[in-house]
Amino acid sequence: MRKLVLISFLAAGFNAQAEPLRVAVVGLRHGHVWGHLPKLLAGGPVKLVGIGEDMPPLIKRARELGAAETLFHNDWRKMVETLKPELVWSFVETNRHREIVEFCAPRKINVIFEKPLAATYADARAMQTLARKHSVQVMTNWPVAWWPAIMETKKQVDAGLIGPVWRLHAVCSGAGGGGKDETSRIFYDWLHDPAKNGGGSLMDFGSYSAAWSVWLMGSPRWVMAQALYRQPERFPVKIEDHATILLGYANGVSVLEGSWSLPVGARDATITGTTGVLEMSKDKLVYRNGRSAKDLPTPDLAAERADPISYVVSVLRSGKPAGGLLSLELNVAAVEILDAAKRSIQSGQPVRLPLE
Repeated sequence: MRKLVLISFLAAGFNAQAEPLRVAVVGLRHGHVWGHLPKLLAGGPVKLVGIGEDMPPLIKRARELGAAETLFHNDWRKMVETLKPELVWSFVETNRHREIVEFCAPRKINVIFEKPLAATYADARAMQTLARKHSVQVMTNWPVAWWPAIMETKKQVDAGLIGPVWRLHAVCSGAGGGGKDETSRIFYDWLHDPAKNGGGSLMDFGSYSAAWSVWLMGSPRWVMAQALYRQPERFPVKIEDHATILLGYANGVSVLEGSWSLPVGARDATITGTTGVLEMSKDKLVYRNGRSAKDLPTPDLAAERADPISYVVSVLRSGKPAGGLLSLELNVAAVEILDAAKRSIQSGQPVRLPLE
């Protein structure tokens, strides 16, 4: 009898683990949503239980992708309260991230946002406090987090291939606008709003390299930044289209560029250590030592680490905190750098960390 009870208990536990993760989407206003929504609708390890959005063009596009009419809710708070999802994946303006966590965390609902974590350091710290108080996970999704080349870079740095890292130069760029359909215009309208986005290209693409620098070198001692306004005809609201951030470490430096003016699509970094150099791009990783250079293999990521849905499901089912570029602590530190950079642009002076 005891053996039968044990088998039944283990079977019940296995079935519970196999249950799809209940996910609700809050907002369809971030352009990244259109790449993730079809996968959420496909099911598998997740079950999409609701979509909170009230803008007709966005609802229309989601319907065209296969979202049933019964999934939509005009009031996202009522939706979350009623459906009680395990995870909210939010695609809203960056300055609204804090309000999502303020509502979800006390209800023990985990949250994931598209990068960056927050529009301000104050918001990031408040979200961190809420996550700790209520024992929930607040994660940040980065498109680059699923690149084999960037994961291999971290692996080789940790293994000591190039010795202690003392210099990072990263360049991240994109169009910053130009979508012709109505859903793209909704996205770019708030992306070009310095209050809703937290800034211009600094927040959009400078955020990538700020996160990389924390990941590879930790938090700096001081931040200095410059903003360029090269395309006022494209960005009539005065937001920077090219930002350069200089990070000072005790024994190192990072030079970070986030741009809407450079050729589109760069996500490149050169990582210099005491004994070698790694040159990382989306599809390639090169190791240099003196005058010699060789391509390093970039193995495919394990299934549970290869995409955001698989990773988040594995993390929440295991009860372990999200790591790497999704880590809450890393992303709070990255937002601190971005906030310090904005202060430096305003003052023309270096800003010391930690911020008050």
